[in-house]
Amino acid sequence: MPQDLPRPIQPEVKPALPHDFFPEGAARDDFHRWRRNGLWQQFHDTRRRQVREAVGKDLEPSVGSIDNQSVKAARTSGSRAN
Repeated sequence: MPQDLPRPIQPEVKPALPHDFFPEGAARDDFHRWRRNGLWQQFHDTRRRQVREAVGKDLEPSVGSIDNQSVKAARTSGSRAN
Protein backbone atom coordinates (compact mmCIF):
# COMPACT_ATOMS: atom_id res chain seq x y z
CA MET A 1 0.00 0.00 0.00
CA PRO A 2 1.48 3.36 -0.95
CA GLN A 3 2.50 5.53 1.98
CA ASP A 4 0.35 8.49 0.95
CA LEU A 5 -2.95 6.54 1.29
CA PRO A 6 -4.54 6.32 4.73
CA ARG A 7 -4.83 2.91 6.32
CA PRO A 8 -8.37 1.62 6.84
CA ILE A 9 -9.67 1.96 10.37
CA GLN A 10 -9.90 -1.39 12.14
CA PRO A 11 -12.01 -0.98 15.27
CA GLU A 12 -11.09 -3.29 18.10
CA VAL A 13 -14.02 -5.62 18.69
CA LYS A 14 -14.41 -7.13 22.15
CA PRO A 15 -17.24 -9.30 23.38
CA ALA A 16 -19.90 -7.24 25.14
CA LEU A 17 -19.97 -9.38 28.28
CA PRO A 18 -19.89 -8.26 31.90
CA HIS A 19 -16.53 -8.59 33.64
CA ASP A 20 -17.78 -11.30 36.01
CA PHE A 21 -18.68 -13.77 33.23
CA PHE A 22 -16.55 -16.82 32.56
CA PRO A 23 -13.63 -16.26 30.19
CA GLU A 24 -14.43 -16.53 26.50
CA GLY A 25 -14.44 -20.16 25.38
CA ALA A 26 -14.68 -21.64 28.89
CA ALA A 27 -18.20 -23.01 28.42
CA ARG A 28 -17.32 -24.35 24.97
CA ASP A 29 -14.21 -26.07 26.31
CA ASP A 30 -16.21 -27.61 29.17
CA PHE A 31 -18.88 -28.87 26.76
CA HIS A 32 -16.31 -30.52 24.48
CA ARG A 33 -14.60 -32.17 27.47
CA TRP A 34 -17.95 -33.45 28.81
CA ARG A 35 -18.86 -34.79 25.38
CA ARG A 36 -15.53 -36.60 25.01
CA ASN A 37 -15.71 -38.29 28.42
CA GLY A 38 -19.40 -39.28 28.13
CA LEU A 39 -20.73 -36.92 30.80
CA TRP A 40 -22.91 -35.02 28.30
CA GLN A 41 -24.61 -38.25 27.12
CA GLN A 42 -25.12 -39.30 30.75
CA PHE A 43 -26.73 -35.93 31.53
CA HIS A 44 -28.96 -36.21 28.45
CA ASP A 45 -30.04 -39.77 29.31
CA THR A 46 -30.77 -38.87 32.95
CA ARG A 47 -32.80 -35.82 31.97
CA ARG A 48 -34.78 -37.82 29.37
CA ARG A 49 -35.68 -40.40 32.02
CA GLN A 50 -36.78 -37.67 34.46
CA VAL A 51 -39.04 -36.05 31.84
CA ARG A 52 -40.55 -39.39 30.80
CA GLU A 53 -41.21 -40.30 34.43
CA ALA A 54 -42.85 -36.91 35.08
CA VAL A 55 -45.37 -37.49 32.27
CA GLY A 56 -46.06 -41.08 33.31
CA LYS A 57 -44.19 -42.95 30.60
CA ASP A 58 -41.70 -45.82 30.87
CA LEU A 59 -38.22 -44.53 31.63
CA GLU A 60 -36.84 -45.88 28.34
CA PRO A 61 -38.56 -45.49 24.97
CA SER A 62 -39.83 -48.82 23.66
CA VAL A 63 -40.06 -48.00 19.95
CA GLY A 64 -38.10 -45.76 17.63
CA SER A 65 -39.13 -44.28 14.35
CA ILE A 66 -36.95 -42.88 11.63
CA ASP A 67 -38.81 -40.78 9.14
CA ASN A 68 -37.86 -41.33 5.55
CA GLN A 69 -39.53 -40.22 2.41
CA SER A 70 -42.35 -42.73 2.19
CA VAL A 71 -43.22 -42.25 -1.46
CA LYS A 72 -40.28 -42.85 -3.73
CA ALA A 73 -40.21 -41.56 -7.26
CA ALA A 74 -41.02 -44.35 -9.67
CA ARG A 75 -38.72 -45.03 -12.57
CA THR A 76 -40.37 -44.33 -15.86
CA SER A 77 -39.53 -45.66 -19.22
CA GLY A 78 -40.21 -44.30 -22.63
CA SER A 79 -40.28 -40.71 -23.72
CA ARG A 80 -42.29 -37.83 -22.42
CA ALA A 81 -44.85 -36.08 -24.54
CA ASN A 82 -44.15 -32.38 -24.75
